[in-house]
Amino acid sequence: TDPSTDLAVLKVTRKQPFPYLQLGDSEKVTPGQWVIAIGNPFGLAETVTTGVVSALGRDIGDGQYDSFIQIDAPINEGNSGGPLLNQRGEVIGVNTAILTPSGGSVGIGFSIPSDMVKRITSELIESGHITRGFIGVQVQSISPEMAQAMGVPVHDGKADGALIAQTIPEGPAAKAGRKPRDIITKVDGK
Repeated sequence: TDPSTDLAVLKVTRKQPFPYLQLGDSEKVTPGQWVIAIGNPFGLAETVTTGVVSALGRDIGDGQYDSFIQIDAPINEGNSGGPLLNQRGEVIGVNTAILTPSGGSVGIGFSIPSDMVKRITSELIESGHITRGFIGVQVQSISPEMAQAMGVPVHDGKADGALIAQTIPEGPAAKAGRKPRDIITKVDGK
Protein backbone atom coordinates (compact mmCIF):
# COMPACT_ATOMS: atom_id res chain seq x y z
CA THR A 1 0.00 0.00 0.00
CA ASP A 2 0.94 3.64 -0.41
CA PRO A 3 -0.96 5.74 2.16
CA SER A 4 0.24 9.01 0.57
CA THR A 5 -1.71 8.34 -2.63
CA ASP A 6 -4.25 5.88 -1.17
CA LEU A 7 -3.23 3.26 -3.77
CA ALA A 8 -2.68 -0.44 -3.15
CA VAL A 9 -1.70 -3.51 -5.16
CA LEU A 10 -3.53 -6.79 -4.60
CA LYS A 11 -2.44 -10.13 -6.04
CA VAL A 12 -5.34 -12.36 -7.02
CA THR A 13 -4.90 -15.60 -8.96
CA ARG A 14 -7.20 -17.95 -10.81
CA LYS A 15 -6.91 -20.39 -13.72
CA GLN A 16 -8.59 -18.18 -16.33
CA PRO A 17 -7.22 -14.70 -17.07
CA PHE A 18 -9.17 -11.80 -15.61
CA PRO A 19 -10.73 -9.22 -17.93
CA TYR A 20 -9.08 -5.83 -17.49
CA LEU A 21 -8.90 -2.29 -18.82
CA GLN A 22 -5.73 -0.82 -20.32
CA LEU A 23 -4.01 2.02 -18.48
CA GLY A 24 -3.88 5.03 -20.77
CA ASP A 25 -1.39 7.91 -20.91
CA SER A 26 -2.49 10.72 -18.59
CA GLU A 27 0.15 13.01 -20.17
CA LYS A 28 -2.16 13.17 -23.21
CA VAL A 29 -5.18 14.32 -21.18
CA THR A 30 -6.33 17.87 -21.97
CA PRO A 31 -8.85 20.22 -20.37
CA GLY A 32 -12.20 19.98 -22.14
CA GLN A 33 -11.71 16.28 -22.96
CA TRP A 34 -14.75 14.06 -22.32
CA VAL A 35 -14.33 11.45 -19.57
CA ILE A 36 -16.33 8.68 -17.92
CA ALA A 37 -16.18 8.00 -14.16
CA ILE A 38 -17.18 4.59 -12.79
CA GLY A 39 -17.78 3.79 -9.14
CA ASN A 40 -20.10 2.47 -6.44
CA PRO A 41 -21.61 5.57 -4.80
CA PHE A 42 -23.75 4.83 -1.77
CA GLY A 43 -23.54 1.09 -2.55
CA LEU A 44 -25.06 1.46 -6.03
CA ALA A 45 -22.75 -0.84 -7.97
CA GLU A 46 -21.17 0.14 -11.28
CA THR A 47 -22.55 3.66 -11.56
CA VAL A 48 -21.33 5.56 -14.63
CA THR A 49 -21.19 9.35 -14.96
CA THR A 50 -19.75 11.54 -17.70
CA GLY A 51 -18.22 14.98 -17.88
CA VAL A 52 -15.12 16.82 -18.99
CA VAL A 53 -11.62 17.40 -17.65
CA SER A 54 -11.72 20.81 -15.97
CA ALA A 55 -8.01 21.20 -15.11
CA LEU A 56 -4.74 19.31 -14.68
CA GLY A 57 -2.13 19.27 -11.92
CA ARG A 58 -4.53 20.33 -9.17
CA ASP A 59 -3.19 20.59 -5.62
CA ILE A 60 -6.11 20.22 -3.21
CA GLY A 61 -4.05 20.24 -0.02
CA ASP A 62 -4.56 16.51 0.47
CA GLY A 63 -0.87 15.68 0.79
CA GLN A 64 2.63 16.31 -0.47
CA TYR A 65 2.02 14.58 -3.79
CA ASP A 66 -1.09 16.33 -5.09
CA SER A 67 -1.28 16.59 -8.86
CA PHE A 68 -4.83 15.56 -9.65
CA ILE A 69 -6.94 15.59 -12.77
CA GLN A 70 -9.96 17.78 -11.97
CA ILE A 71 -13.21 16.64 -13.59
CA ASP A 72 -16.81 17.80 -13.56
CA ALA A 73 -18.26 14.27 -13.93
CA PRO A 74 -20.26 13.66 -10.75
CA ILE A 75 -18.28 11.68 -8.19
CA ASN A 76 -19.96 10.82 -4.90
CA GLU A 77 -19.03 8.96 -1.73
CA GLY A 78 -18.08 5.42 -2.73
CA ASN A 79 -16.57 6.35 -6.10
CA SER A 80 -13.02 6.38 -4.71
CA GLY A 81 -10.90 3.76 -6.43
CA GLY A 82 -13.10 3.64 -9.51
CA PRO A 83 -11.58 4.26 -12.92
CA LEU A 84 -11.67 7.48 -14.91
CA LEU A 85 -11.86 6.54 -18.59
CA ASN A 86 -11.17 8.41 -21.81
CA GLN A 87 -13.44 7.87 -24.82
CA ARG A 88 -11.27 4.94 -25.98
CA GLY A 89 -12.05 3.09 -22.74
CA GLU A 90 -8.52 3.50 -21.36
CA VAL A 91 -8.04 4.21 -17.65
CA ILE A 92 -6.52 7.70 -17.42
CA GLY A 93 -7.08 8.13 -13.68
CA VAL A 94 -8.32 6.67 -10.42
CA ASN A 95 -11.16 8.62 -8.80
CA THR A 96 -10.07 9.74 -5.36
CA ALA A 97 -11.70 12.87 -3.95
CA ILE A 98 -14.41 15.51 -4.27
CA LEU A 99 -14.63 19.12 -3.21
CA THR A 100 -17.98 19.64 -1.55
CA PRO A 101 -19.53 21.97 1.00
CA SER A 102 -22.59 19.70 1.33
CA GLY A 103 -21.19 16.14 1.25
CA GLY A 104 -22.62 15.45 -2.23
CA SER A 105 -21.21 16.05 -5.67
CA VAL A 106 -21.13 19.65 -6.85
CA GLY A 107 -19.23 18.80 -10.03
CA ILE A 108 -15.69 19.17 -8.69
CA GLY A 109 -13.99 15.78 -8.53
CA PHE A 110 -10.39 14.63 -8.63
CA SER A 111 -8.56 11.61 -10.04
CA ILE A 112 -5.02 10.35 -9.61
CA PRO A 113 -3.41 10.46 -13.08
CA SER A 114 -2.71 7.04 -14.64
CA ASP A 115 0.98 7.84 -15.11
CA MET A 116 1.30 8.30 -11.34
CA VAL A 117 -0.68 5.08 -10.79
CA LYS A 118 1.78 3.23 -13.10
CA ARG A 119 4.81 4.56 -11.20
CA ILE A 120 3.37 3.83 -7.75
CA THR A 121 2.06 0.34 -8.55
CA SER A 122 5.26 -0.66 -10.38
CA GLU A 123 7.37 0.32 -7.38
CA LEU A 124 4.98 -1.42 -4.97
CA ILE A 125 5.19 -4.62 -7.02
CA GLU A 126 8.98 -4.36 -7.33
CA SER A 127 9.95 -3.42 -3.77
CA GLY A 128 6.80 -3.49 -1.63
CA HIS A 129 7.10 0.19 -0.69
CA ILE A 130 7.52 3.67 -2.17
CA THR A 131 10.71 5.70 -1.84
CA ARG A 132 10.33 9.41 -2.50
CA GLY A 133 12.91 12.11 -2.91
CA PHE A 134 12.54 15.37 -1.03
CA ILE A 135 13.90 18.68 -2.27
CA GLY A 136 11.83 20.99 -0.08
CA VAL A 137 9.86 23.02 -2.60
CA GLN A 138 6.28 23.54 -3.66
CA VAL A 139 6.08 23.98 -7.41
CA GLN A 140 3.32 25.06 -9.72
CA SER A 141 2.78 24.79 -13.43
CA ILE A 142 3.52 27.84 -15.53
CA SER A 143 0.51 29.02 -17.50
CA PRO A 144 1.12 30.45 -20.99
CA GLU A 145 0.28 33.91 -19.62
CA MET A 146 2.80 33.56 -16.77
CA ALA A 147 5.39 32.25 -19.23
CA GLN A 148 4.97 35.29 -21.45
CA ALA A 149 5.32 37.68 -18.50
CA MET A 150 8.41 35.84 -17.22
CA GLY A 151 10.07 35.33 -20.61
CA VAL A 152 9.82 31.52 -20.44
CA PRO A 153 9.69 29.60 -23.75
CA VAL A 154 6.37 27.93 -24.64
CA HIS A 155 6.22 24.81 -26.86
CA ASP A 156 2.94 23.28 -28.04
CA GLY A 157 1.01 25.49 -25.60
CA LYS A 158 3.06 24.37 -22.57
CA ALA A 159 5.74 26.37 -20.81
CA ASP A 160 9.14 24.82 -20.18
CA GLY A 161 9.72 24.18 -16.49
CA ALA A 162 8.02 24.50 -13.13
CA LEU A 163 7.81 27.60 -10.98
CA ILE A 164 8.98 27.36 -7.37
CA ALA A 165 6.08 28.76 -5.36
CA GLN A 166 7.65 28.17 -1.96
CA THR A 167 10.78 26.66 -0.40
CA ILE A 168 10.83 24.91 2.94
CA PRO A 169 13.23 26.71 5.29
CA GLU A 170 16.41 24.73 5.83
CA GLY A 171 15.27 22.18 3.22
CA PRO A 172 17.65 20.90 0.53
CA ALA A 173 16.47 23.41 -2.11
CA ALA A 174 16.77 26.40 0.24
CA LYS A 175 20.26 25.27 1.28
CA ALA A 176 21.18 25.07 -2.42
CA GLY A 177 20.05 28.68 -2.95
CA ARG A 178 16.69 28.05 -4.62
CA LYS A 179 13.99 30.59 -3.82
CA PRO A 180 10.39 31.38 -4.77
CA ARG A 181 9.95 32.55 -8.39
CA ASP A 182 12.91 30.43 -9.57
CA ILE A 183 12.01 28.26 -12.56
CA ILE A 184 13.22 24.66 -12.70
CA THR A 185 13.83 23.55 -16.28
CA LYS A 186 16.21 20.62 -15.71
CA VAL A 187 17.13 18.28 -12.88
CA ASP A 188 20.58 16.72 -13.03
CA GLY A 189 20.91 17.86 -16.66
CA LYS A 190 17.63 16.27 -17.78
